[in-house]
Amino acid sequence: MPVVGSPLAVAFAVAMGWTYNKRMREWLDDLAEAVHELQGRAEHTSGFDELAEDDVFVDAVINATRAAQATHQKEKLDA
Repeated sequence: MPVVGSPLAVAFAVAMGWTYNKRMREWLDDLAEAVHELQGRAEHTSGFDELAEDDVFVDAVINATRAAQATHQKEKLDA
């Protein structure tokens, strides 16, 4: 009977999951900080709830997040 995943595969998945989740937390924290900073500079600002309902903004966040998932390079993440 085949074993579902070896201990090595499980350890690898856990390590990758931890690293991925850490990267995503950092990305989302940086994104929230950037949005907050832009809100402070704009004359008319939308709250987070209002932005979350804006399809164009959500599309931009999704595309930027996909790009962020694919790199560790600070320069690319900053862009």
